[in-house]
Amino acid sequence: MQADHTYLGLDPEALGLVDGVVFIRSIARQQGPFGGG
Repeated sequence: MQADHTYLGLDPEALGLVDGVVFIRSIARQQGPFGGG
């Protein structure tokens, strides 16, 4: 599933990286060890 972020004016690669970080951070908050920051 691809999200359309072109309205942000960013490159697909950069958005893929950002989406990955956000995804990992969201999981980390749910899991606990890396959350709270």
